[in-house]
Amino acid sequence: MTTTKKIHLRIIPGMMILIFILSAGGFGSFLNKDGETDPTPTINLLNGSDVDIEILSTPIDQEINEQNQEPETITVFRLDGTEEVVPRVYSSFSDLLESKVEKGEWTQSEGLVELLRYFSFEIDIEDLDELEYVHEKSGSGLVRLAREYIAENPQDIETVNELNRLLAQFLPSEEVLDLISIAAPKVQFPSKAKNAMIKKQTNAAACANLERLGFDPSHFEGEPCYIFVLEQHNGMNYRVYYPSEWQGNQVKTDAVKVALSALIASAKTFSQYGGFYNINMTISLNEYSVENNEKALAIQHPISGRSTCPITLFKLSGSVGMDNLKQTIAHEAFHCFQDWNAPYGEYDPNEWWIEGSAEYFSNVVYPTINYEHENLSEFDSDSIKKPIHQMNYQNFLFFQHLGNVYGEKEVINLLKSLATTDGAITTLAAYDNMANTFQDFVVAYMSTGIQDSGGGMILVENPAVIKTEIIDTKKEEKFSIQPFVSGRFRMNFKQENRFLQSPKEDGNGKYSTAEFDLRKDLTSWSSLPPEIRTKCNEDILYALVVTTTETSGQFNFIANIEKVEKAECDPCLLGVWQIDNDSFENYILGAMASQGGVEGFPPGSELFMEVEGAYLMEFKEDSDLLSRRDNLSVTTGATGYPGFTSVIDSQGTGSYSTRDGKQLDFFDMNDYVNQVQAFMNGVPFSVNLMPGGGTYNVFGQTDTLPAEGYENSNEQASLSVNYVCNDETLTITHPEYGDLLLKRVEKIMPTPVPTLSP
Repeated sequence: MTTTKKIHLRIIPGMMILIFILSAGGFGSFLNKDGETDPTPTINLLNGSDVDIEILSTPIDQEINEQNQEPETITVFRLDGTEEVVPRVYSSFSDLLESKVEKGEWTQSEGLVELLRYFSFEIDIEDLDELEYVHEKSGSGLVRLAREYIAENPQDIETVNELNRLLAQFLPSEEVLDLISIAAPKVQFPSKAKNAMIKKQTNAAACANLERLGFDPSHFEGEPCYIFVLEQHNGMNYRVYYPSEWQGNQVKTDAVKVALSALIASAKTFSQYGGFYNINMTISLNEYSVENNEKALAIQHPISGRSTCPITLFKLSGSVGMDNLKQTIAHEAFHCFQDWNAPYGEYDPNEWWIEGSAEYFSNVVYPTINYEHENLSEFDSDSIKKPIHQMNYQNFLFFQHLGNVYGEKEVINLLKSLATTDGAITTLAAYDNMANTFQDFVVAYMSTGIQDSGGGMILVENPAVIKTEIIDTKKEEKFSIQPFVSGRFRMNFKQENRFLQSPKEDGNGKYSTAEFDLRKDLTSWSSLPPEIRTKCNEDILYALVVTTTETSGQFNFIANIEKVEKAECDPCLLGVWQIDNDSFENYILGAMASQGGVEGFPPGSELFMEVEGAYLMEFKEDSDLLSRRDNLSVTTGATGYPGFTSVIDSQGTGSYSTRDGKQLDFFDMNDYVNQVQAFMNGVPFSVNLMPGGGTYNVFGQTDTLPAEGYENSNEQASLSVNYVCNDETLTITHPEYGDLLLKRVEKIMPTPVPTLSP
């Protein structure tokens, strides 16, 4: 293996590390005219002082960070009951900084220096393992944190000098830009004609070295390092400065056109919501390659008042592609908008809305690109643990929902309020109807997804949940949540049970539940069902959302499981049964007698009943009950009076459960008519019941939803009966109508396709 070496510059007095990528054009200040190294080379710091440097050469296999550490992982629990172990992902560079400071691996100052060195190309992504798992595309937050550290820690001279050195590489002043740049020949932009060449060719290595030396004009060799293109909107100037060595390279200058178009598109969009002023965007003078696979990295530098807003681009394309580059630029341009219209204090307490809203509004500029969706997986895993104000880029989804509910202009008003209160979560909580808005947001996330700016839904098919709660015994199940945390839970009601339950609440908050298979229908979300019946061979899963926007404390939702009854799955019942017609005749007569006889016949008349055709019922393993009347003819009359005959073809659905192998519970029973005929003494006549209408089934009609109390209570129209089952016969004993005999048949029931009644 070939050993490669890096050049390290150690500033002896301050013990600061300076890494330079030296080239032929960049050795001028370190080599004498004979090509030998000066005995004591020097470099100018931003404060104007000179310090000695020592050039060291170190084999790569001896460098710090050479060890390949296993990535940190987290376990994510899913709504469908599965779980996965995934690498810990950092939504931002500040997120990585905070994590390593909390673990004691860095101090704040060490972390700021290390991460800014990544932006200055002094370390590679391989030099710090965690960089691979950072999703952020911008260094704007790091720059703000570094400037705050400099302002608050003037006594830390070593760190302050190093941070100043690094920051100087990212931001040439407007005066320096005027010195080192020239305007692009007009024929070059936007015409596709052959590019006009500047008269004096620049030394690319010398320009790159000028950047590394903090754009100190004393190191400028006279050739223009930048060419700039300019476009105006609403009387404001938008410039893109690109390395002059790019002239004549169609691919690179086309990328510059894309960058400029992104600034103009941002100006046209954001100027609708507030003041939008001049922007200077510079592209790094370090080596550029369209094929580079690094992220598109950018920095928006903080400003005050209506100052020209500087943006630095480090990579114009790479693996992200031109579309994503445009949205990245729109993100940085919105940071300019924030500084102009919603100036705030320190970065850290405001980061949650600064970055989340910039991601959202970048999609308002480019609604169909959707680069912000890269943060969706982090929202999914983080939002169940962290409140909104402890996240950053992931909050794009929340601001998307706010935009859908309130509109973009109202979101801007909210940002202004947050800026004046230092990002206080109480400001968000007090915003118009926020308790309902946040609850609706989390429910929609678990259901249909969130409407995207460009159309369609932003949807996670199998979202992460805080925990799965197994429900199988009588107990009080508590679900606790902190303010603005997306409380997503999974309730697993075990099979072969009937659960009676009621909700309790401790504190101010909201909750909603939906059966897992129905959750994508927003109308299926409701309060805790008072009764849940599970199937013979399958648990029933419920999605549960619990939220609060009360910043004074947590909210506890309590599912009070008051009663659990065993609903055994009786294998004897499974299969198709046909009602015995003779038994059915006596059963119907018993039903008539319980209701006072048949209307129209004199009291004491001797009734007669005759049943022909087939009435079939199928008990299925999943607790579903199917029924079918196949040309079922029922004739009713009395001695001396003509008989009334009805002939019905119908199919029905329902559900059942058993208890202790002795009792059957029927519920949700509905029969739908395919065809009905009526005769009086053999003469046909019309009836009001039309095809598609509902009829009473053999057990009457049962309510689909409880009216008051629980099903099977005395206040409900559902039915509980005793039964005896063996291999050949099933006897059902109705409490009022008497016994009904059914015989097992081999016939298989067709799948019903009922016609719903109007």
